Amino acid sequence: MTDKQPPAESQHLLGVRAVALLEAGKGLLALLAGSGLLLLWNANLQALGDELLRHLHLNPGRLHGNVLWQALTSASHDHLHLLAIGVLCYALLRFVEATGLWLDRRWAEWLGILSGGIYIPLEIRELLQRPGLLSITLLVLNVLIVGYLALHLARRRSRQRRGTKPFPG
Repeated sequence: MTDKQPPAESQHLLGVRAVALLEAGKGLLALLAGSGLLLLWNANLQALGDELLRHLHLNPGRLHGNVLWQALTSASHDHLHLLAIGVLCYALLRFVEATGLWLDRRWAEWLGILSGGIYIPLEIRELLQRPGLLSITLLVLNVLIVGYLALHLARRRSRQRRGTKPFPG
Protein backbone atom coordinates (compact mmCIF):
# COMPACT_ATOMS: atom_id res chain seq x y z
CA MET A 1 0.00 0.00 0.00
CA THR A 2 1.48 3.33 -1.03
CA ASP A 3 0.69 6.88 -0.03
CA LYS A 4 -0.37 7.59 -3.64
CA GLN A 5 -3.42 5.31 -3.48
CA PRO A 6 -6.83 7.01 -3.25
CA PRO A 7 -8.51 6.62 0.17
CA ALA A 8 -11.15 4.19 -1.16
CA GLU A 9 -8.47 1.85 -2.50
CA SER A 10 -6.49 2.07 0.74
CA GLN A 11 -9.58 1.23 2.80
CA HIS A 12 -10.43 -1.62 0.44
CA LEU A 13 -6.95 -3.07 0.77
CA LEU A 14 -7.02 -2.81 4.57
CA GLY A 15 -10.41 -4.54 4.73
CA VAL A 16 -9.40 -7.31 2.37
CA ARG A 17 -6.15 -7.86 4.24
CA ALA A 18 -8.07 -8.14 7.51
CA VAL A 19 -10.20 -10.88 5.91
CA ALA A 20 -6.99 -12.49 4.61
CA LEU A 21 -5.56 -12.62 8.14
CA LEU A 22 -8.78 -14.20 9.42
CA GLU A 23 -8.67 -16.84 6.67
CA ALA A 24 -5.00 -17.56 7.39
CA GLY A 25 -5.93 -17.96 11.07
CA LYS A 26 -8.62 -20.47 10.14
CA GLY A 27 -6.05 -22.38 8.10
CA LEU A 28 -3.63 -22.39 11.02
CA LEU A 29 -6.32 -23.65 13.40
CA ALA A 30 -7.16 -26.41 10.91
CA LEU A 31 -3.50 -27.43 10.74
CA LEU A 32 -3.31 -27.54 14.53
CA ALA A 33 -6.46 -29.68 14.63
CA GLY A 34 -5.08 -31.95 11.91
CA SER A 35 -1.82 -32.31 13.83
CA GLY A 36 -3.85 -33.30 16.86
CA LEU A 37 -5.58 -35.98 14.77
CA LEU A 38 -2.24 -37.44 13.77
CA LEU A 39 -1.08 -37.46 17.39
CA LEU A 40 -4.16 -39.53 18.22
CA TRP A 41 -3.30 -42.11 15.56
CA ASN A 42 -2.69 -44.97 18.03
CA ALA A 43 -4.96 -43.76 20.83
CA ASN A 44 -8.25 -45.25 21.96
CA LEU A 45 -10.27 -42.29 20.75
CA GLN A 46 -13.50 -43.12 22.56
CA ALA A 47 -11.76 -43.46 25.93
CA LEU A 48 -9.65 -40.37 25.28
CA GLY A 49 -12.72 -38.35 24.28
CA ASP A 50 -14.68 -39.45 27.34
CA GLU A 51 -11.73 -38.56 29.60
CA LEU A 52 -11.43 -35.14 27.97
CA LEU A 53 -15.14 -34.48 28.49
CA ARG A 54 -14.91 -35.45 32.16
CA HIS A 55 -11.85 -33.24 32.61
CA LEU A 56 -13.58 -30.25 30.99
CA HIS A 57 -16.86 -30.93 32.84
CA LEU A 58 -18.78 -31.04 29.55
CA ASN A 59 -22.01 -32.86 28.82
CA PRO A 60 -21.20 -35.74 26.45
CA GLY A 61 -24.84 -35.90 25.32
CA ARG A 62 -24.52 -32.46 23.74
CA LEU A 63 -21.53 -33.50 21.64
CA HIS A 64 -22.80 -36.88 20.42
CA GLY A 65 -24.82 -35.15 17.66
CA ASN A 66 -21.72 -33.37 16.41
CA VAL A 67 -20.48 -34.90 13.15
CA LEU A 68 -16.81 -34.22 13.92
CA TRP A 69 -17.12 -35.72 17.40
CA GLN A 70 -18.78 -38.84 15.97
CA ALA A 71 -16.09 -39.13 13.30
CA LEU A 72 -13.32 -38.88 15.89
CA THR A 73 -14.75 -41.26 18.46
CA SER A 74 -15.83 -43.96 16.01
CA ALA A 75 -13.07 -43.60 13.42
CA SER A 76 -10.91 -46.46 12.30
CA HIS A 77 -7.30 -45.68 11.51
CA ASP A 78 -8.16 -45.43 7.81
CA HIS A 79 -10.98 -42.98 8.50
CA LEU A 80 -8.76 -40.95 10.82
CA HIS A 81 -6.17 -40.73 8.06
CA LEU A 82 -8.82 -39.53 5.57
CA LEU A 83 -10.11 -37.01 8.10
CA ALA A 84 -6.57 -35.64 8.59
CA ILE A 85 -6.15 -35.34 4.80
CA GLY A 86 -9.48 -33.50 4.59
CA VAL A 87 -8.36 -31.09 7.30
CA LEU A 88 -5.09 -30.51 5.43
CA CYS A 89 -6.99 -29.75 2.21
CA TYR A 90 -9.23 -27.31 4.09
CA ALA A 91 -6.16 -25.58 5.57
CA LEU A 92 -4.52 -25.32 2.15
CA LEU A 93 -7.68 -23.78 0.70
CA ARG A 94 -7.74 -21.19 3.52
CA PHE A 95 -4.04 -20.35 2.90
CA VAL A 96 -4.56 -20.01 -0.87
CA GLU A 97 -7.55 -17.75 -0.27
CA ALA A 98 -5.66 -15.70 2.32
CA THR A 99 -2.70 -15.23 -0.03
CA GLY A 100 -4.93 -14.16 -2.90
CA LEU A 101 -6.83 -11.73 -0.69
CA TRP A 102 -3.60 -10.29 0.69
CA LEU A 103 -2.48 -9.66 -2.89
CA ASP A 104 -5.94 -8.19 -3.65
CA ARG A 105 -6.84 -10.65 -6.39
CA ARG A 106 -10.36 -10.83 -7.78
CA TRP A 107 -10.32 -14.62 -7.92
CA ALA A 108 -9.64 -14.72 -4.18
CA GLU A 109 -12.67 -12.54 -3.49
CA TRP A 110 -14.77 -14.96 -5.55
CA LEU A 111 -13.25 -17.88 -3.66
CA GLY A 112 -14.04 -16.16 -0.35
CA ILE A 113 -17.64 -15.53 -1.37
CA LEU A 114 -18.16 -19.09 -2.55
CA SER A 115 -16.36 -20.84 0.30
CA GLY A 116 -17.97 -18.61 2.92
CA GLY A 117 -21.40 -18.72 1.33
CA ILE A 118 -21.47 -22.51 1.47
CA TYR A 119 -21.43 -22.37 5.27
CA ILE A 120 -24.27 -19.85 5.73
CA PRO A 121 -27.12 -22.39 5.43
CA LEU A 122 -25.27 -24.75 7.78
CA GLU A 123 -24.73 -21.96 10.29
CA ILE A 124 -28.41 -21.00 10.11
CA ARG A 125 -29.37 -24.63 10.78
CA GLU A 126 -26.93 -24.76 13.70
CA LEU A 127 -28.38 -21.54 15.10
CA LEU A 128 -31.92 -22.93 14.87
CA GLN A 129 -30.94 -26.23 16.50
CA ARG A 130 -28.57 -24.85 19.16
CA PRO A 131 -29.08 -21.13 19.61
CA GLY A 132 -26.27 -19.40 21.39
CA LEU A 133 -23.73 -16.62 21.27
CA LEU A 134 -21.19 -18.69 19.31
CA SER A 135 -23.75 -19.67 16.65
CA ILE A 136 -24.90 -16.08 16.25
CA THR A 137 -21.34 -14.73 16.16
CA LEU A 138 -20.17 -17.20 13.51
CA LEU A 139 -23.21 -16.58 11.31
CA VAL A 140 -22.95 -12.78 11.55
CA LEU A 141 -19.20 -12.81 10.94
CA ASN A 142 -19.54 -15.06 7.91
CA VAL A 143 -22.40 -13.00 6.43
CA LEU A 144 -20.39 -9.80 6.96
CA ILE A 145 -17.31 -11.24 5.25
CA VAL A 146 -19.26 -12.65 2.30
CA GLY A 147 -21.17 -9.38 1.96
CA TYR A 148 -18.01 -7.30 2.19
CA LEU A 149 -16.25 -9.30 -0.51
CA ALA A 150 -19.35 -9.23 -2.74
CA LEU A 151 -19.65 -5.46 -2.33
CA HIS A 152 -16.06 -4.95 -3.40
CA LEU A 153 -16.47 -7.22 -6.40
CA ALA A 154 -19.49 -5.15 -7.44
CA ARG A 155 -17.55 -1.90 -6.95
CA ARG A 156 -14.64 -3.27 -8.97
CA ARG A 157 -17.00 -4.21 -11.81
CA SER A 158 -18.68 -0.79 -11.68
CA ARG A 159 -15.33 0.97 -11.94
CA GLN A 160 -14.40 -1.17 -14.93
CA ARG A 161 -17.66 -0.28 -16.70
CA ARG A 162 -17.07 3.41 -16.11
CA GLY A 163 -13.60 3.05 -17.57
CA THR A 164 -11.77 4.16 -14.44
CA LYS A 165 -8.78 2.28 -13.17
CA PRO A 166 -9.99 -0.84 -11.33
CA PHE A 167 -8.45 -2.19 -8.17
CA PRO A 168 -5.55 -4.56 -8.96
CA GLY A 169 -6.26 -8.24 -9.51
